Amino acid sequence: PAGRNIIDWIASSEAVPGVGRVKAAKLWDRFGSSLATLIENRDTETLSAVISEESTALLCEAFDKQKVIRSLMWLDQAGIPRRIGAGVVTFYGADTQAKVTANPYALVSFEADWKVVDRLARERFGVGEEDPRRLESAIEEVLNKGLNAGHTCLPLSDVKNGLLRLLGKPFLVAQALERDGSQRYVRVADRYQ
Repeated sequence: PAGRNIIDWIASSEAVPGVGRVKAAKLWDRFGSSLATLIENRDTETLSAVISEESTALLCEAFDKQKVIRSLMWLDQAGIPRRIGAGVVTFYGADTQAKVTANPYALVSFEADWKVVDRLARERFGVGEEDPRRLESAIEEVLNKGLNAGHTCLPLSDVKNGLLRLLGKPFLVAQALERDGSQRYVRVADRYQ
């Protein structure tokens, strides 16, 4: 449902005590997408029709301090699930949209399943199957799985097999391996780290 990232942020914010999931949902149900404008404009009179004046003031102050209301709205519009959105907006704050739009694979840090992020990147952000960001992220994913298994580097054959599982096409594996390193990993002879 629309507004899920905003509702979740309000309900879980320690800066807005007394406004839990029920009241946050009532705010969204009453004002919808205009909730962001009401909060930004500090329209406490209108907002206090749903929550107390004290809570309204705290809510406006919390959003003003964190600068996240537009990021939360954008996360909903982009269809980014609440479980991912909470971490993203906490980390990137007001820069959420710019960071995620520049490289949707930045979401991998907030979602354990690379394929979930890949689907979002391809469907919501128009990332093509040969996009360098996708290929680089796939290598990083293979290396992270190796690291989680206790390996600080992986032989080329393991990287190829992992890439084939993620990308599904041998020509994409070849393209990914042609990239020859990034800021986040390096290739040394027949090993990646």
